[in-house]
Formats: sequence, structure tokens, C-alpha cells
Amino acid sequence: MRNFFIFLIILILFSSSAISQTYYEPGYFITNNGKVNEVLIKNEDWQSNPTNFTYKIDKETKAQSEDITNVKEFGIGSYVKFFRVTVDIDKSSNDINRLSRSRTPDFESETVFLKVLVEGKGNLYFYKSKNLERYFFKTENSEIEQLINRRFLIGASIVSDTKFQDQLKFNIHCPDFDAMSYSSISYSQKSLVSFFKGYNECNDVQPVVYLDTRKRDLFRLSLKPGIRSANLDVSFIYDDIFRDFISESSFSNYNSFSFGIESEYTLPYNNNKWSIILEPTFNNYQAKGETERGNPIYINISLLEFPLGLRYKFFLTPENVLYLNLFATYSIAVSEKFNYGVGGTDYLFTPSDLEPIPGLMLGAGYLYNNKLSIDFKITTKNQLFGQDQEWSAKYSYMSLVLGYSIF
Repeated sequence: MRNFFIFLIILILFSSSAISQTYYEPGYFITNNGKVNEVLIKNEDWQSNPTNFTYKIDKETKAQSEDITNVKEFGIGSYVKFFRVTVDIDKSSNDINRLSRSRTPDFESETVFLKVLVEGKGNLYFYKSKNLERYFFKTENSEIEQLINRRFLIGASIVSDTKFQDQLKFNIHCPDFDAMSYSSISYSQKSLVSFFKGYNECNDVQPVVYLDTRKRDLFRLSLKPGIRSANLDVSFIYDDIFRDFISESSFSNYNSFSFGIESEYTLPYNNNKWSIILEPTFNNYQAKGETERGNPIYINISLLEFPLGLRYKFFLTPENVLYLNLFATYSIAVSEKFNYGVGGTDYLFTPSDLEPIPGLMLGAGYLYNNKLSIDFKITTKNQLFGQDQEWSAKYSYMSLVLGYSIF
């Protein structure tokens, strides 16, 4: 199983060239001379406004790139559109520890690709760079202008400047809008998109909204039965009056079954590549034998494990997905019987004696049609007795897990 796990990791890593083709989608770009090029553009689900992009003439050709110096507009499908413009951007920090003491915005002129959110009689645009988020607007009677929303300091007090509401009230008019229509607007995509849609429709213009409304299943719950091959290394230091002895036992490749319920939340960016995983799992481990000194040992431990971690997915096709997992794990003994005969004494432990500490788990898997999955997992050695100085019990395993998504 270990060799297959290593093989799967290598297969995933070396599949990157094929995987990268997944995100090339029909699009276009317009060069400085006005030429429209219909191509396949790599949709990287940009979290910050890009300055370049990658494209192909068709699926079989080599990838090429273009940047903001040569392209004045590009788009993908009906949900992504960027255009080049030189605008004044307020670079004031919104970090409470770095707030400006200036009452006026800290404008800097910059040439950027603005993202189009709403297009019509009144247009809404968006710009993001690192922790900086800014919205811009334009009407038939005005040039592109940033909507101002910032915080600054006066003495020790934090003052909020919501000038954007006044900007909209002065420039965006509709008979159906009252004072509350403007004061209730928040500086967020949802609120501003709704406002500009309402403004265009109020003026008998059907706006174009550039938002990806394709269905994204952000939450998935799966049943995860599995089989594991576990190892347990136990040692005990005891005193036979004249000197200390160390009694050691090693139980290798003991098979057992497990059952878990996996909750997966897919982060809504970067083309759904990243997920947060929680997978509570029940397992019962049993072993018996003798120490190297002939002392009997019997172990029956039931553990409830709580792996929490990240998953990174590689989309071969929309239906075929490979992924890598990294978990932090914590286990709780829910029942156990732990007999260890040393020095003429039988030792029996209770659940309170077992104090698991966090460990690590690595995994790789395959998901078909967002429904069926298979995982391979391997853990580090976890110390079941915490910091106990006399007893040491290190538990690790490799497992093969099947999965079925119930929703």
C-alpha cells in the first residue's frame, strides 16, 4: 500500500501539463490596433486584477501570453470582462494599524485592467490588489471615477468617509430612488451590483452583469468506510528492585476497519481548487502478542479521530479529479482495554490514561463525477500517552478509504 501511495503522489504531480488544459475557455482579446482575437483563455479565477493572461489559438496549439501593454480588453464567455484604463486609485490602507491621518484620499494614477461588473447606462467596475479593494463607476455624462469609502484618524478617533453614497446620489438618478436608496448602500459587490442593476432598469436599459453564475457545489458530505494497516510500538520502563528494565513490543501491519463522515467546504475562488476538510472517523484497533521478554500483551482500543486540513484539487476533466490532502489530526479514546504483563504485574489502563496529542496525515485521492472517491492516507507516529515518562505507545497507519457523496 505504501508503494501505491507513493506512485499516486508522483502520478498527480507529473500530470500538471495535462491538468493545465482544463481551464482554457472560449474568449477574446482586443489589441491596441483594434484587432479582435477569438481564442481560448486560461481562466485563473483571478482574485486580484491581472496584468497579463495566457491563451491558446486552439486546444492543440502551444500556450502564449499577452499583457496590459498590448491588450486593451479581454473577456471569457459571458461572465468575465476586463478593460485597460488609467485611473486614480486611492491607496489609503484600511488596516486599523496603518490608517492615514489625511482627510483626503491618497490617490495614485495607475494603468490597470478594471473588471466589469455591470454595463449599461451606468457602469460598475472593480479593482483588487492584495488587501486593496476599490469600486469605480461611469455614466453617460461622466468619466470613470472611484467610489470613495475609507477610514482615517482624527486624533485617537477613527472616522469613516462614506463619500461613495453622495457620489451615487449626485450622479445616479431614478424617480424610484429615495434618500434611503442611497444611504442603505454598502461598499460591497452584492449591494453595488444590485443598485446599478436597479438604476439601469429604471432607465429602461437591460444591463449586462458579468458575474459567474455557473453552479458551484461549495459543500459536500460523504460517507467514508475504509480499511487500514496499523503499527503500534509500545515500551514500558519498570523497576525490578535492582535496576530498571525497558520492555518493548511492536505490532506491525494489523488490519482494521474504519468509518468516517467527511465534510468538505470548497473555497469559492481559484476555480474551486482549494477545500477545507473535516473528517471525524471511528476505528477499532486490536492486537495481541508477547514482548521480547515473553510478557503477554493485549490491546483493544477504539479511537474517534478528528482530521482537519486542506485539499488541493487537480481537474483532469470536470468529472475526473485528483487531489492531495494535508491534515492535522487529534484522536480521543472512546473505549479501550490495554493489558500489559511485565515484572509479574498485569497493567490495565482506562481511557483517562490515554491522552492523544496532535499528529499529521498526508493523503492523495481520486474523485469521479463529484460522487465516488478513493483515498490513500498515511500518518505520522502519534504518542497515545502524551508526556508519560514510563509508558510510550506510538500509533501510525496507512489506509485505503472509499467515499460516496450523499450531497
